[in-house]
Amino acid sequence: LGILGGGQLARMSAQAAQRMGLTVLVLDPSEDACAAGVTDSLVGRLDDPAAIAALFGECQRATFENEFVPADAVEAAFEMADFDPDDLVPSVACLRLVQDKLA
Repeated sequence: LGILGGGQLARMSAQAAQRMGLTVLVLDPSEDACAAGVTDSLVGRLDDPAAIAALFGECQRATFENEFVPADAVEAAFEMADFDPDDLVPSVACLRLVQDKLA
């Protein structure tokens, strides 16, 4: 399971996923990300399609820690990593919706 973001929510999600037998990898700009203390991590910007693609390339499924990952970067990463958009939950469409606070 890949998680875009490595903060407190990613840490708690990773621990829950590990109890279910899943392997977790997080992507975060900081080497000292909170989740990095409990699971494997990649260091990279969350607005960098290549960094996101690197995470996708190592995972069967992925999710977000929060809604602040740029949707355009995620969409660009799909093709770079040959990652099926259906394997990202919630979807990019959902991400775009929650990023629009007025909507």
